[in-house]
Amino acid sequence: MSDQKPPKGKVWRGIRGFFHGVDLSRKILLNLIFFGLIAVLLVLLCGGGPDVPDQAILVVEPKGTIVEQLTG
Repeated sequence: MSDQKPPKGKVWRGIRGFFHGVDLSRKILLNLIFFGLIAVLLVLLCGGGPDVPDQAILVVEPKGTIVEQLTG
């Protein structure tokens, strides 16, 4: 059996460097997207609701027949 070692030289280092750069840029891009989505979700969840005056009253106007229990 022969031990095959990766070729040494400027070309091999250039190829490895290129793919290392591609991998690094992929990781950075996906992390930016992920943390951006988390930030958007936090803003949506922590955003305030509608402004309600202090003396506001909730008025419910039911329509139709109101029953306490369904009849079988």
